[in-house]
Amino acid sequence: MRVLFPQKLERLQYFIRLLIYFISVAIIAAFLLPLTNSAGIPPWLPLIVVISLVLLRFPCLDIPRFRSMGWSPWLVLLFFIPLANFVAQLCVSEQII
Repeated sequence: MRVLFPQKLERLQYFIRLLIYFISVAIIAAFLLPLTNSAGIPPWLPLIVVISLVLLRFPCLDIPRFRSMGWSPWLVLLFFIPLANFVAQLCVSEQII
C-alpha cells in the first residue's frame, strides 16, 4: 500500500505521478462517458467513477507532497477553494514558499 499511498513525495515523483494521473483519468473518462448511449448503463454511473478517481488524487498525490514539504496535510482543503486552488497547486509543484 506504500506504493499507492506513500508517506512523502518529492517534486519529481509528484510531477510524474500527476502526469500519469491526468492521462489515466482522461482515458477512463473518454471510454466510460460514451457508454451511456451505446451500452445502456445509467448515465450517473460513469460520473460516479470519474468523481471517485478525482477524489483519489488527494490521498495518493497531494497529502504526501504536503508532508514532504513540511506542511499540514489539512491544507489539501485549499484545493476546494477556486483561487486558493491555483496558488496551492503552484506551491505544491514548485515549493515556492
